[in-house]
Order: sequence, then C-alpha cells, then structure tokens
Amino acid sequence: MPELLGVAFELLVAITVLVTALTIGLDTTAAEFGSVVRGRRAVIAMLGVNGVVVPVAAFALVNALPVQGADQTGVLLCAMCASGPLGLKASQIARGDLAWAISITTILTVLNVAFLPLWTSLLLPDSVTARPVDLLGAMVAIIILPLVAGIWYRRRRPEHAGGVVPRLEALSNVTLALAVTVGLVTHFDQVWLTASSWTPIVVVILLALAGPAGYFTSGPPQGLRRVSTLVTINRGTGIALLLASRSFADQAHVLSTVIAFGILQTIIVLAAALVWRRRSMTEATAR
Repeated sequence: MPELLGVAFELLVAITVLVTALTIGLDTTAAEFGSVVRGRRAVIAMLGVNGVVVPVAAFALVNALPVQGADQTGVLLCAMCASGPLGLKASQIARGDLAWAISITTILTVLNVAFLPLWTSLLLPDSVTARPVDLLGAMVAIIILPLVAGIWYRRRRPEHAGGVVPRLEALSNVTLALAVTVGLVTHFDQVWLTASSWTPIVVVILLALAGPAGYFTSGPPQGLRRVSTLVTINRGTGIALLLASRSFADQAHVLSTVIAFGILQTIIVLAAALVWRRRSMTEATAR
C-alpha cells in the first residue's frame, strides 16, 4: 500500500507541474511578452529577487536558526523554486495586472531550469546528493516542453486555446490537491513533526522578507506591485514536490517539509490576496 501511494503521489505531482506549464503556455500571448520586455527593469529586478535573494535569504535563515538537516533541504528546495500556479489565481483574486502575472510567471518558470541545478549544488547540505544534470533533465521534460507546446498551440489555434485553459487550470488544481492529500496520508507523522519544529517560523520569516522585496521591484501601479508581491511569496512547491519525490526519495522528511511549506504558504498567499481584493473593492466604492 505505501508503495502504491508513493507511485500515485509522484504521478499526481508530475501531472500537476506538466499541466501547469502547458496552461501557462496556452495563456501567454506575444503582446503580453512584449509589454514585459518593455518593462525590462522590473523583469530584471524580479529575476534577481526570485532567483537570488529568496534562495540566499532561505540559506541564511536555516543556518541561523536551529533547523534540522532534512528540514533545511525541504525549505531550500521551496525557496529555490520560483513561482507557481497559485500566484496566478492569487493575482486574479487581488485584482492585479493579469498580463504581468502570466508573463512574469512564465519567465520565472523558465528561470527554474537554469537556477535549480546551480543552487542545489551550492546551497544544499553536503550530505545531500542531487545530480544537477538529472534536475536539469527533469525540468526540461516537465516544464519547458509543455510550455513550448502550449505557446505553439496558441499560435496555431488561438480560438481553441482560450477554451482549454480553464479546464486545464481546474485539472491542475485537482491534481495538486490530491497530491498534497496523498502526501499527507503517506507522511502524516513526518509532516506533524515538521509543523511542531522551527520550520513554520522560518517559512513565515522568509515570506515576510520576500513580500516587500517583490513589492518594490515594480513601478507605482498597484496592480503590478500586488502581482509582484504575490508571485514572489508564492514559491514553486509543485516543482519542489517533484524534486523531493525524485531526488530525495530515501529522505521522507524532506518531502514532508515541502508539503508543510506548501500548506502554510497557500494560507499566507490567499490571505494577502483577499486583503488586497477587499481594499480594491473599498477603493472602487469610494470613487
């Protein structure tokens, strides 16, 4: 039974990441990418914050606080993985700039392919063995190929792409929820231990630092700043789950830490989005 649940978990996570990348490709237009390129200063700032600042901050936190080895690895994996599908949903809830949300999420998703192998070799504890080449191959297969396929299909069949996106978003939400559920059932004891350790405190501090860093990467329009903040504090836990299940299969506590990180992160991201939505509605009523 545990072996069957393990296979189901890996399959669900892989489907979630693959479908998410495909959805982003289908939902991205050349015009949206063009607007991002014109705001290249904000793009470079977001790349720096998500690709460098957040992972380095996580590394400093897990070494400054009494975080155990497996918990360190799980937190670092989540910090290294920039962006995730929840950021798009949160941006929509917060009434942010969705064109910016889709475009920067796409760019950060591609960024993972370049940065993850580098950071795993530099930041993970010496006792952890993860081959960067294997990580790169997994990222290309699960992220780049479906992303490119989505972009190609949108260019060929733009009238059909829009109708497919909501269904794929729903599918990725379901598979992610199922993956987390299966992971919790399989590793409940380890997740409980993680929740009662220093890890939640580290996650809250990390996201509290990442939020303002993301906020100030964009220009004055609140729609842009909301998206930049939500995308930055929403780490790519789907990708982190995939890496944890494949590269750290013999270290169950790494997987439980990633699951705990994802649950806490989801609560924080959606709470921030709802606060901004309420503020936006209040401002609109005042006008």
